[in-house]
This record gives sequence, C-alpha cells and structure tokens, in this order.
Amino acid sequence: MADYFDDNPTYPEKTFKRRFRMSRNLFTRIVYDLYTRYPYFQQQYDATGLPGLSTHQKCTAAIRQLAYGITGDAWDDYVRMGESTARKCLNHFVEGIIQMYGKVYLRKPTYEDIQQLYAAHDDRHGFPGMLGSLDCMHWEWAMCPVAWQGQYHRGDKPHPSIILEAAASQDTWIWHAFFGCPGAMNDLNVLNHSPIFEDVYNGIAPDRTFQGAQEAARKDIERAFGILRKRWNIIKQPSRFMEIPTMRKVMYACIILHNMILENKNKVICVVPNDIPDPPNPQLTEEQRMK
Repeated sequence: MADYFDDNPTYPEKTFKRRFRMSRNLFTRIVYDLYTRYPYFQQQYDATGLPGLSTHQKCTAAIRQLAYGITGDAWDDYVRMGESTARKCLNHFVEGIIQMYGKVYLRKPTYEDIQQLYAAHDDRHGFPGMLGSLDCMHWEWAMCPVAWQGQYHRGDKPHPSIILEAAASQDTWIWHAFFGCPGAMNDLNVLNHSPIFEDVYNGIAPDRTFQGAQEAARKDIERAFGILRKRWNIIKQPSRFMEIPTMRKVMYACIILHNMILENKNKVICVVPNDIPDPPNPQLTEEQRMK
C-alpha cells in the first residue's frame, strides 16, 4: 500500500501509470466498484482472526497479469499471493470488469454518438457516414489441443490462433468486438459470422477518391490494435489459457479497460454516458452477448 496508495506514495504518478497502464484515480475507482459489488474482493479473515488479501492486492495481481502477460506465480514475492490465487483473482477481475462496465464502455453507438462520429470522420478522412474502420487481429493460442489445431491454424500464421474482429473510430475507441472465430478463417469468413451488421442500414454516400482515403482511415483500427497489444501484453504473447471462454473474457476486459483509459485521458470523440438504457425488445442480455 505504501508504494502506490498512501497519501505520500513511494512511486510517483508517472511510474504508477507505466506499471498499472492507467492513472491512480481510475484504478482506485475500479477497486472501489469491485469492493462494493463483489464479496470476493472484500478482505476476509481466517479462523484465527488474521486478515487475508486486501482488495488492492487482488486487483494489483490481476492488472499486472494483464499488463505484463506473465504467469500468476511471478508476483508471489511482491503481493504475497500463490499462483492459483492469482489466477482466481484474474478470473474474478475480468468478469467484474465486463459485468460492471461492458454495457457502457463496449456499447453500440447511440444516436448522439453516431452524429459525432460522422462529423469527426468526415472532417478527418473525408468519408461521410463513416462510423469507424474494421479489421481482424489474431491472438496466438499456445495451449490449443492437438485435435483442434487444424481449424485454428492458418498457412500464413506459424501457430494456432483465435481471431478478434473489432471496429474503432479515429480516437482508437473500440466500438465493436467479436472474439472467438478459429484462426483458420479469413477476414471475410469472420465477417459472415459477426453480428456487427445485423441492425445497421446500408447508406449511399457521394463519390469520393476511395483508395487513398480508405488506406488512411484503415490506420485507425491498426493503431487501436497496436495500442491494445502494447498496453496489455497478455494478448500480445501466446495465450496459456486452456479454455476459449476464459480467453474471450480476458480480451473483452482488456478492450473495456482500453476505452476507460481513453475516457480518463479525455481523448474520446463521444461523451461517455452514465448509463445505457436497455433496448425495448432485447434478444440477448449484455452478459450473454459477451459469451
């Protein structure tokens, strides 16, 4: 606690941002929300009255695993936590992030968002009616079962992987994420499985010089992928998770945290609402959609 969270911490804010990938006030907000909502993150006492791991210890272990992509036992000498407990902290942490913030920070654009995105992209790229740029990214799966490697391996990739399809705006805010397609698929196959265009109308825009503008606009999603991988090394390195649902939760949590950091830095095109109203006839809950 004295290193980072006291009134006069050992390490300054700059060091905190480098190691935790976010500002101290944003991390404190996440810690408080997890503490008030989930009993797992509340400090417990054993039968002898000795205190267990604190909320800050559990959240620090989880965020360091996401940021540095190392195994759970690498922090036992600092946060005094065993490997199995560190893995459990990570699982509870990413589930909590998705449940608490997914509805707002991985939302579909509202009407107000759409108007602001249209204006920003028309001004920057010359594309009227542009919401963002779309592309795919592969996350190498080191623990892919041998029997599955045929469908998760593609010729231009040296190892089995799972695909993330994402759409990002010029500020690198990720508006859409669809993770889970086998790595053997190409981008068009992934698009056919993706729900991104289920409720979007096709519009007609004025003629423009397309190729040069499209290449510039496509850099938005490439920058977003680069920032995402640089910030969260766990998705840059080969995944050591055995189950795809766990990888999916980690990926979505990293994207949500990425968007939260952008908002905290005031580098977003659209104002983040306090809450998003539920659709009048929802087909899937937010938690079901994340799965």
